[in-house]
Amino acid sequence: MLTTSDILDGALATIQDDSTVIRTKMLGWLNLCFQRLALDRDWPFLNKTGSLTVTANQITIPVDFASFVSASQTGNFFLLPKNQLTDEEAWEYASGVVGSTIPVGFTNDGTHITFYPGATGTVSLKYQQIVPTYTDTATDTLFPTQLGNLFHRACLDFYYEYDMDERAAMS
Repeated sequence: MLTTSDILDGALATIQDDSTVIRTKMLGWLNLCFQRLALDRDWPFLNKTGSLTVTANQITIPVDFASFVSASQTGNFFLLPKNQLTDEEAWEYASGVVGSTIPVGFTNDGTHITFYPGATGTVSLKYQQIVPTYTDTATDTLFPTQLGNLFHRACLDFYYEYDMDERAAMS
C-alpha cells in the first residue's frame, strides 16, 4: 500500500523547491486526488465487508461507510443497490400491504439500513469505505502501490500549475 510520505518524498525529489510550505500544499493536493479518484468508479480495493447483527430489522451503518455495495445472509437473501426501496414501497411493506418472510429490499437513512419486510440474525454488509483525509505519515493509505505513479504525477501537475509563471510563453 502507498503512504503519503513516500508519494510526497518522490514528488519533491523531482523539483527544486522542497520546502515545508510546498510539502504542505502538495499534501492538500494529494488528498484532493485521493478523494476524486475514489469518486471516479467503484474500486474493489475500497470495498470492505462487515458482519453486523440485525436488531429490529435494522443494522447500524459503520462509521467508515461511504456507499452500499451489497447485503446478504447465507441461504436467505442477497440485496444490491437496485433493491433500495422508495419511501412508498417501504411503507407498503411496513404496513403489511405486501407480505414476505425474507427481505426483498432496504432503506438507508444515513444511520441505519432497514430491511423490508424484515430480517433477523447476522447480515454480511459489503460497502465502499470513506477515504479519510491523510496526514504526512508513513501509515498505509487505502490505495495500492500500483497507483503510485498516478499520484506522483498528479502532485507534480498541481505543483506546475501552482508555480506557473503566466508571463512565460506556452510550449
